[in-house]
Amino acid sequence: MPEENHYSTAYDLALIGRKAMENEDFRRIVSTVHHEIPRSDPEAQKYLFNHNKLLWSTVYGYKGATGLKTGYTSQAGQCIIASAKRDDRELIAVVLRTEGVNLWSDAAKLLDYGFDNYENQQLIEKGKVMTSLPVIYGKENVKLVAGEDYIYTFARENPEDLQISFDVPESTLAPVDKGEVLGAIVISKGQEEIARINLMSDHQVDRDYLAIIKSALYWVLPIVLLLLWFKWRIGVALRRRRRLARRKKYEEASRYNDIDTY
Repeated sequence: MPEENHYSTAYDLALIGRKAMENEDFRRIVSTVHHEIPRSDPEAQKYLFNHNKLLWSTVYGYKGATGLKTGYTSQAGQCIIASAKRDDRELIAVVLRTEGVNLWSDAAKLLDYGFDNYENQQLIEKGKVMTSLPVIYGKENVKLVAGEDYIYTFARENPEDLQISFDVPESTLAPVDKGEVLGAIVISKGQEEIARINLMSDHQVDRDYLAIIKSALYWVLPIVLLLLWFKWRIGVALRRRRRLARRKKYEEASRYNDIDTY
């Protein structure tokens, strides 16, 4: 109901309506034209009738109407959140503070404008392989698939230029589970990011223990060889030192013997 500090917009109501229509019970209720409630009291009201003429009127009815909600207060005037579906595309139009039959004609004009001037294009297909990622110590690279569909509504004239990029690391570490989120598809309009869809592994990648051993050898073997080389060089130096020491000792002994002989 009206409240002095209560602010809202047509766009707010469109977002609320879109979210509400994700609930199948709500969707069924708002598209129902009339409903009879069984009553034990014959005097009790048992007939409910939908005031949304877009659903049923031969004059104001709208092709493909699916709901959504009418409203009225003296301050707000006549209002409607109207929805309609055609060719697997559903639109929502919001009209606020109107009068009389304009409630239906304005909603119809907005819906017509949307159906006539915009179209949906599927940019991302759920389960489609988008890229691959190296797996360290894995038996193979892992393919990354889109985690969900993404459909964007383009204007038929002067459609927006969207960019699709991948936000993924350079590699990941084995093991990798099937369905593991390893990155994202980023959809941008200029500098503005408008959507982010998970990239998931499409299969399991186990550890490759042979690759682990090879990697260990790659790093350890040069060190071992270097240590062996140092050990060999030290051994050579020690043997040389011992030979020199023996030679020196022999030369000293020879000089001593020469002196005695003389």
